[in-house]
Amino acid sequence: MAVGRGLQSLIRKLPRFFVAVVVFLISISFANAEINFGDNSNFDPAGPGIKIIAVAPPGIFTLPGSETTNFTRVCTLGEALNIVLDVSGKNKVEFHDSIIDMCDTNTINNLDTYIQLDKTGEVTVDSESLTYLRNKRANITMRNLPFEEEPAIEVDGKLATPEDIKDKLWNQSAKELVFTAKHFTTYKAVERGEATRMEELETMPCDLNTDGQCDDADSALFQQALGKRRNDLGYNPLADVDADGVVTVADQEILFPGSYDYVTTFPRDVYTINPSTIIRYVLLIGGGIAGALIAYIVWRKRKKNFSNQK
Repeated sequence: MAVGRGLQSLIRKLPRFFVAVVVFLISISFANAEINFGDNSNFDPAGPGIKIIAVAPPGIFTLPGSETTNFTRVCTLGEALNIVLDVSGKNKVEFHDSIIDMCDTNTINNLDTYIQLDKTGEVTVDSESLTYLRNKRANITMRNLPFEEEPAIEVDGKLATPEDIKDKLWNQSAKELVFTAKHFTTYKAVERGEATRMEELETMPCDLNTDGQCDDADSALFQQALGKRRNDLGYNPLADVDADGVVTVADQEILFPGSYDYVTTFPRDVYTINPSTIIRYVLLIGGGIAGALIAYIVWRKRKKNFSNQK
């Protein structure tokens, strides 16, 4: 009987138990929702462009293997961070900054018109229409390029400069080129022929390792070639910028004007003159001279007195 009464009591308490569990789960759900939105300081449900996006980008961006961003998620949360547009096997663009302006149904529906990634080794962004992308930085990956050696990069038909790109990396085995674009227009990978090499030399002569920037690595290459003549092992024609057949400090002054020491790869020291330091040295030297004169006068006087005593 006691067991029966205990079972009946438990059965009577079950509805209250289930109600408590349901209330607890609902509370947790609201708490999580609050945390999700609370962590996003830029989220404003009434703000411009913050809306639920129920469309996907054109099919060219969603082929198998594509890494294109889920716009429904990033735009609904009002983040639009790290947006990735990817045409599988061709090109990929990864934006560094938040681009909430892209969270627009018409823009997403027509992304293949504004941003063209379907040509091998070519990325075009219509920054005239999408003006907010004009000065945005992004990583660009160009895949399956048809080149036997590292290609050059053109921007609107002209060779790219450090103002256009940085951090250029070439994967020879994968035939893949990765670089950071500093602004947006059309970037195209092209074969580095002799004409391109000459243009690169004129555009950025100190980039001896052709990685898109002038840095200590280029200075180190110059030091290896310094003193070498045209027929010597280690001679680097890019380092012989004046084309006189020998790599000299004159070439270094042209390639790295005023930035590097003739012998080492370290930047030249810059000495500043502190007025208080000058005064201290003047007083120190003046005091030394005055002390020497006094000692000399005392010595002469004692010598004279000693002579008179004799």
